[in-house]
Amino acid sequence: MVDEIYRDGTLFGYAVHGRPADAVRFGLVMLSDGNDFDLVVSGINRGANVGDVSHLSGTVGAAMQAQFQGIPSIAISQDVGDVDTVASAKFAARLVQRYQREGAPRGVVLSINIPGGELRGVRVRPMGDSYLGTAGYELLGQSGNSSTYRRERIIVQSTDSTTDTYSYQNGFITITPLKFDWTDHDFLSEVESWNLQLN
Repeated sequence: MVDEIYRDGTLFGYAVHGRPADAVRFGLVMLSDGNDFDLVVSGINRGANVGDVSHLSGTVGAAMQAQFQGIPSIAISQDVGDVDTVASAKFAARLVQRYQREGAPRGVVLSINIPGGELRGVRVRPMGDSYLGTAGYELLGQSGNSSTYRRERIIVQSTDSTTDTYSYQNGFITITPLKFDWTDHDFLSEVESWNLQLN
């Protein structure tokens, strides 16, 4: 379902009720007017998507959907705590302006993560580690055959200084170039050697 949003009597934009990738797909298909989009910016999202968390991120997924459609994209996420949202927006705008000047790479999503607190700088790092863990699930209630649970999250501190998670947890904005292809190319021949058959 899509709502038209008006400001001062003028169409401002559209609100897509669906998952983040749905919104990007709808926009690229229905709002293009025959012209390609230059860039898709997904976010700014509340909640970091550094390290392995990126694989489960709706924000990164929406940016990947743009790449799937052949449009360059940026995914921007920030901490849920003490974050200067104005600084986050300004950083995102500077990145978009650089893309406007120099062009954006096709086939690459830039994943940006902005920590809370005082920012120490910017680091370009590969994704690595997982800062969110699950301690268990708390049973909130039961009704008939259905149960409702809440995840009990724990924060895991990264000790690998080469990763985006470590830099993020130490006060740096991180930039991680991501590709659409998750294939482990080194393992392909190993799986082929298994000679798996239908029977």
